[in-house]
Amino acid sequence: MPPARIPSSAPDGAALAPNPVRRRVLAGGLALGTAALGGCMRHSHWAPPTGLTPSIALRFLGACALPADLEVGATRVGGLSGLDYDAARDRWLFISDDHRGTPPARWYEGQVRYAQGRLRVDIDGPIFLQTPEGLPMPKNASDTESLRLGFDGDLFIASEGRKGRDIQPWIRAYDDAGRLRREFTLPAHWRFGKRSGPRFNQVVEGMDLTPDGRSLYAVTEDPIYEDGPGPGIDRPAWV
Repeated sequence: MPPARIPSSAPDGAALAPNPVRRRVLAGGLALGTAALGGCMRHSHWAPPTGLTPSIALRFLGACALPADLEVGATRVGGLSGLDYDAARDRWLFISDDHRGTPPARWYEGQVRYAQGRLRVDIDGPIFLQTPEGLPMPKNASDTESLRLGFDGDLFIASEGRKGRDIQPWIRAYDDAGRLRREFTLPAHWRFGKRSGPRFNQVVEGMDLTPDGRSLYAVTEDPIYEDGPGPGIDRPAWV
């Protein structure tokens, strides 16, 4: 079936250079744009914290809100949690944050284009994650949140696990067909305990690679229990 196309708009005169070096900055901006409610934003303002000087300057170009009932390849797309850019194939990768397991854990590929003041997202069919036996991931066996494309072509994917079902968080590497290639051993303090380790649904939320591609960094969404209480509206917390 043809890919789903979701156009949007942005301020006139803006431009997006197809430079692979910008992929991390662009990925962050697109993630924020996808989460925008009700359609397109036209203004944004960001003030750096006191005492910090940003090394780059960001300019808002546009946003695209995906319809809640968007379906591609007989799957509902909604619930995207992370994305990355494959410069070699000029393709974007989108990880689904659908832990219900129907359909199974998956990511999508597609195109993101910006031209003539408009942002357009074309999403193609899903790629399903497989177990070591080559089967689809079982229901409620993961809660995928983040993905990063490795320099060797492996796709690193992180899952927050399912604390109530005693399914621990994980970080794994897959090939472009969804076949499992390897799994990393996470620190012991990232294992669920009754009042220890990470909090429910607040585990591995983001990842990134070092510029040489030799190290992968991951960050939790909230502090683990041993590091103190979680953040509030007027209460910061260390992660």
